[in-house]
Amino acid sequence: MQSHTEPTAKAALPFSVHLLPQMLDQDLLTGSVAVVIDLLRASTTITTALDVGAEAVVPCATVDAARQLATQLTDKEILLGGERQGTMIEGFDLDNSPAKYTAERIAGKTIIFTTTNGTAAIDAVAAAERIVIGCFANLNALLDVLIRDGRPVRFICAGTNGEVTVEDALCAGAIATALWTQRGRPDIKDDQTTLAMSLWDSAGKDAETFLSMLRNSYGGRNLRQLGLDSDIVIASHWDTHPIVPELSTTNHTLSPATNTHKNAPVFLPPPNPIPPSPSGRGAGGEGFRNTSSLP
Repeated sequence: MQSHTEPTAKAALPFSVHLLPQMLDQDLLTGSVAVVIDLLRASTTITTALDVGAEAVVPCATVDAARQLATQLTDKEILLGGERQGTMIEGFDLDNSPAKYTAERIAGKTIIFTTTNGTAAIDAVAAAERIVIGCFANLNALLDVLIRDGRPVRFICAGTNGEVTVEDALCAGAIATALWTQRGRPDIKDDQTTLAMSLWDSAGKDAETFLSMLRNSYGGRNLRQLGLDSDIVIASHWDTHPIVPELSTTNHTLSPATNTHKNAPVFLPPPNPIPPSPSGRGAGGEGFRNTSSLP
């Protein structure tokens, strides 16, 4: 049985991971920064869209709300983007694949965006003082923002259809582990946080294990069944889009945080790259990109 003092004790934690929005005590959001993580694929796609030049991304919980908003924003160039159960919504311009959000397609446009799990998770943390989006594509830029902000951080995993997903927990565990180090390695007295950090500790040693875990996660299996393994590979790439989407409290619109540093320090490097196979590819197949070695 939980004690009556537990929420207060948890509120003192400098950060915590919540494996589903439903597993979050809403009281913890007061005075905190909420980091919403839907790695496959909403977080990755939103971050990609804003970095390549979208004017803004407007998250909507439902398809009907997205369509209605599109009829109201007559002064902007609008694209409807998103998915339901992994596939493109009828009448929309884009699905939820980050590969589709190119500068040629979306630069200067406002994306009205709705997904099965990610946009609902954004709504679930409305009580937070600040709401940002996290993924591997912006990991070190996000850490830079969180470290300089200094407020308590709540990592909220979107999950899939109300179930915990490895891919979101893995990403949350990676970011939480780096933040734990930067904040002096405080005692962790929360099991969800411990589980996520332990997951990263077991999977973050090398790129092959890391990518395999993403592919075999709940979201990864769903994408592979749809023939979208390439989206998993894109989501595994590290620091490819060093901006931090932040939700405006005035107009419920995501845009890059003003205090993002594109040349943020590397607080957490990617898993060790796999030695090349005779074919010239790593054992994990196409894809893991160690951007720390890129110019």
